[in-house]
Amino acid sequence: MANIITVIRLILVPVFFALLVWPGLGAEKAAFFVFLTAALSDLCDGFIARKFSGVSEFGRLVDPFADRALIFAGLVGLYIHGAVPMWAMIALIARDGVMVTGYGIGIALKKPLVPVNLFGRATNFYLMASIVLFLFSIAFGESILFTWLFDLGVLLYVTSGIVYIVQETALLTRRVKEPAV
Repeated sequence: MANIITVIRLILVPVFFALLVWPGLGAEKAAFFVFLTAALSDLCDGFIARKFSGVSEFGRLVDPFADRALIFAGLVGLYIHGAVPMWAMIALIARDGVMVTGYGIGIALKKPLVPVNLFGRATNFYLMASIVLFLFSIAFGESILFTWLFDLGVLLYVTSGIVYIVQETALLTRRVKEPAV
């Protein structure tokens, strides 16, 4: 069930993006609700997988990709709307690019990856919540934008990426130095 939710989230990403940025469509409210649904599905699939012992290799590989795709689509869409500055979009996309590259290297080398930690989960949640607030503001014309909260989210998100990179580098370095058995 958790994997189905993850796949649905992946399907919602292009739907959300098209609703948000398609010229003249004017579907910002629908885009808000699609993004909110997709973001909430991220909470649900992990909970279901852990609660019902449904953690799978597919989920461990695809769930982080679905999260990155949703955040990427949200940031680009918000940038197109002029809601977030280019520096923030570039910083966040660069962070995710480095993370995905490292993740791919770990998989290719068949090395264990640094497990997701609470800091990473919290910053992911915080960033998605920030995007939801921006989308709400665009969709409903309410001025609830607290730019400094988003800026803090960018800082936390990039910092969590650095933490993962340091941990993963240490793990890979330790594995390379271990004698073959």
